[in-house]
Amino acid sequence: MSNKTLGLSEQVYDYLLSVSVREPQILQRLRAETARLPMAMMQIAPEQGQFLSLLVQALQPKRCVEIGVFTGYSSLSVALALPPDGHITPAMSTTNGPRSHAAIGMRLALPARSICISRRRCRRWIA
Repeated sequence: MSNKTLGLSEQVYDYLLSVSVREPQILQRLRAETARLPMAMMQIAPEQGQFLSLLVQALQPKRCVEIGVFTGYSSLSVALALPPDGHITPAMSTTNGPRSHAAIGMRLALPARSICISRRRCRRWIA
């Protein structure tokens, strides 16, 4: 993934963001905090997060698994689209970056979402 859609000029990309991307405030804050990290290019673009949300809304799963987590932008995109009883389990690897990166997303997470953050056992992810 990329933190910007490939192949678009800056002007076209800015237009795309202004007219089509509906990014919740929590994701805007997470994207802004992630942008300050040295490996910020690992984060998905906001339009990619919106597409993940669309897929979740269309398929209506109760449980999701995400393999590989950076700061949790895509995990939160999916979690926000899940039904109230939905659950996402992000599987983190220390090869993708330190677990402290995921702590950024955890700190901003919505209180009503249950997210499994441990590779060995699950616990609530509550802000």
